[in-house]
Amino acid sequence: STGRFDGAGAPVPDFDVIGKGIAVVFRDGVAIQGIWERGQTGDFFRLFDADGDVIALRPGQTWFEIIPTDRTVDWQ
Repeated sequence: STGRFDGAGAPVPDFDVIGKGIAVVFRDGVAIQGIWERGQTGDFFRLFDADGDVIALRPGQTWFEIIPTDRTVDWQ
């Protein structure tokens, strides 16, 4: 645990998110499928589309949702 709590009082888990994996970036009303990469804990996430091109994020706040590898997510 991180020692922090969410708005409902539940503990905020600590995730060690290093390496690479599947990503879906929702931007401008479109779902862009690709991969994320992160070499070390202090590094920023790098996002790439299916062609290997960088997925640029828009200025402003960005939200990351971490999904366990044994689960799936559907969207429309």
